[in-house]
Amino acid sequence: MYTVSTGGCYAHHPAPYKMYRPNGIPEYLLLFVRTKANFQVGENTFEVLPNQIVIVDKNTPYQYYVTDTPYIDDWMHFDCDEKDFPLFLDILKNNGLSRTAHTDRNCLNKPITLSNAARISAYIHQIIWESGYTSEEYSRENVNMLMQILMNHIREALRCSKSGVFYSPYYGKMQELRLHLQSNPDTDLSLEAVAKSMSISSSYFQHLYTKYFGVSFRNDIISMRIEYAKELLTGTTDSIETIAYLCGYNNEVHFYRQFRKNTGMTPTEYRNTSLL
Repeated sequence: MYTVSTGGCYAHHPAPYKMYRPNGIPEYLLLFVRTKANFQVGENTFEVLPNQIVIVDKNTPYQYYVTDTPYIDDWMHFDCDEKDFPLFLDILKNNGLSRTAHTDRNCLNKPITLSNAARISAYIHQIIWESGYTSEEYSRENVNMLMQILMNHIREALRCSKSGVFYSPYYGKMQELRLHLQSNPDTDLSLEAVAKSMSISSSYFQHLYTKYFGVSFRNDIISMRIEYAKELLTGTTDSIETIAYLCGYNNEVHFYRQFRKNTGMTPTEYRNTSLL
């Protein structure tokens, strides 16, 4: 089980600032770094950039500092049984490494680049809130579940960084866009407008979207609208015209054509079939 003893959100330290722990701490230290800083963890010296995470191993000497600019981070001290730490389990399973070997060579004591930094930050904030302000009856269980989710996201970031698939500053934006589209299938967004909002070309936007999600932007929107239409056809008594409008279609004929192309049935046939 994961436990969190202490932590903070948006901790702000004016320059110059230095944190120095020559003997480390008896827990793991997680730092979600929001401003560039210099680190030394064990024998590793490196620069950490905004939106990177560093997880420092137990009892490992570390220091981090800035000289000219403020330092800001989210941080927490946590602990868990080693068998519950997926960052260990993944590497031990795949590479047969000892704890010391993979600690030095893989995930701990080094910066981890995140493609979904906003989501990671949200989990950290919620974990710190749960550990400090939720009633004792639920706090430990909530913290444990949220920590497992957080670690899974960090595992994903590690795998993606190694493969290069999602190593892009646009991945997080694309995720948020897709979630918005799924929640609002009637949204009228053009590829050109979305690409412009991200300051990239339409062709590059299309390339990234297809690379990340395995489907083109246009076809993804159509699929989301048809799936939403299926829900409305089977779960409401709304007219076909109303459903077409709620799914983002101003033309009922166009809705019929796309629905039939994707399902092999007209909306009316689909509704009637679901009632059998």
